[in-house]
Amino acid sequence: VLKDIVHKAKLSRFVELIDATFGVRVQVCDAAGVIVAGAADTQGARLAAQAPVVVGLVTAGRVLAYSNKVIDPRLRDYLEAVADLAAVLASFSADAGETSIAVARTEERLRLALEATTDAIWDWDLTTNRTYYSPRWYQMLGYEPGAFDSTFESWAAMTDPQDVESTVAVVNAAVSRGEGYQSEFRMQHADGRWRTIVGRGRVSARDDNGRPIRMSGTNTDVTSEREAEQERVRLEEALRQREKLSAIGQLAGGVAHDFNNQLTTVLGSAELLMESVADPQDRELVQDILAAATRSAELTRKLLSFSRRGQMQRSEVDIHALINEVVAMLRRSIDRRIRLETDLRATYHV
Repeated sequence: VLKDIVHKAKLSRFVELIDATFGVRVQVCDAAGVIVAGAADTQGARLAAQAPVVVGLVTAGRVLAYSNKVIDPRLRDYLEAVADLAAVLASFSADAGETSIAVARTEERLRLALEATTDAIWDWDLTTNRTYYSPRWYQMLGYEPGAFDSTFESWAAMTDPQDVESTVAVVNAAVSRGEGYQSEFRMQHADGRWRTIVGRGRVSARDDNGRPIRMSGTNTDVTSEREAEQERVRLEEALRQREKLSAIGQLAGGVAHDFNNQLTTVLGSAELLMESVADPQDRELVQDILAAATRSAELTRKLLSFSRRGQMQRSEVDIHALINEVVAMLRRSIDRRIRLETDLRATYHV
C-alpha cells in the first residue's frame, strides 16, 4: 500500500529533481488518489503525463505530472522510473535484502536518466547551506565531476562578477517569496571562454511553518542560442543598411536623371554659343561653361552607376590638365588680389 511506503523522503527527493529539471509539478498518489509524495498544489495546471505504479499485479497508484506548457518527451521515461521506485519501496517488507538491491537498481536507472539530460541539476539545503551539483553541472563547464566543492563560493568564483550580485538578488527574492526564478549569467569554462547560462530554480521543500528549507533547479547552457541570436541581429542590421543604401541609390538615380536632362540643354546651348562668339575672352568664358557642364555630366553618370541605372566605366584622366582647367576657372572667379600657383611635376599624370 503506497500510503505505508517506507523511505518517503527518498521518493520525494527524486520527485523534486524531476520537478526542477522539467519545470512540472509531479505527484505520487495511491489508488484512492491520496498524495504520497510530490506537489500538494496543482491548481491551474493541466495533467500532462502519467505512469502507473504496479505492485505485483495490482495498480497501487499513479505518478502524475502537471504543466501548462509543452512537455519534454523524455518526461514519460522519468515518470516510469519514479513509478518503479515507488513500487519497489512499497514492496520493501517482502524481502529486505532483495528489495534493497532492487531499490539501488531503480535509483541507478533514475540517476542515469537525469544525468542524460543536457541540463545541469543542483539542489540547495537552506537550513545547512549545503549544495549538490550533478555531474553534468561540472561537465558543462569542462571539469570532471567533483573537481571542486559544490558550494556558493565555487559558483561565484566562476561567474562574471557583474552577474553575481544581480543573480544573488534574484535568488534571495525568490526564497523570500517562496517562488521560482530564472536568471541569466556568464560562467567561465575551463578553457577560459565564457559561457552564457540560464539558471532556473524554485522552492522544493518547506518546514511545518511553511518556510522554505530547500531549493532545486537547473542550469542550461544557452551560449549557442545567444550567439545565433547576435548573428541574426547583425544580419538584420546589415540588411537594413543595404535597404537604406538601395533607397539612397534610387533617390540619387532619380535626381541624376532629371539633372542630366538639364545639362543636355546647357551643353547644347553652350556649343551653339561657342559657334557664334568671336571675341577670344568671351570664347574662353563659354569654354568654361562647357567644361563645367561636361564635369557635371560625368558626375551624373557616376550617380546613375551608383543607382545601378548606368554601367560603371573606367577611363584615364590627365591630372595635370584637370588641375589647370580648375585653376583657370578659379582665377576668373576669385579676388584678383589672390594669386594661385601650381607646381605640376608628376611623372605619371595620366
